[in-house]
Amino acid sequence: MATYDEAAAALGRLGEQITDAVKDAVHAAGYDYRNKVRLAMVNSPRSGRIYRRRRVVHRASAPGEPPAPDTGMLLGSIQITRQEDRPPFIEIGSTVVYARSLEFGGRHVAPRPAWTPVAEETRAGLPRLIVEFVRRAIGR
Repeated sequence: MATYDEAAAALGRLGEQITDAVKDAVHAAGYDYRNKVRLAMVNSPRSGRIYRRRRVVHRASAPGEPPAPDTGMLLGSIQITRQEDRPPFIEIGSTVVYARSLEFGGRHVAPRPAWTPVAEETRAGLPRLIVEFVRRAIGR
């Protein structure tokens, strides 16, 4: 039979396993989110205007569609910052100034959302993902 100290130690280890599993789930969701945002842009329907720059022809996204990549600058600017604190936190964003205007619209551009729809999908699936990671961590 386990003593009180052994039980307390086992519960402490279990708590650490659960905390680590939740952090892993949040981080996995963040990386999945980043990848889905990139895919939304790459697979954009591109039914907007056609632009020509020297020899390069580009069909832009129409309002309401995710931005259609042109130079790849926006795709390459997506960064993830992980926080190891409790509660686990992950920040995903872009380093290019025009990313916000594309997502929400701006003075001369209608919204071309890619981040928000994927965020809503990711947020909805996070509880299930956390449960899955915790079950795996504790062997259930």
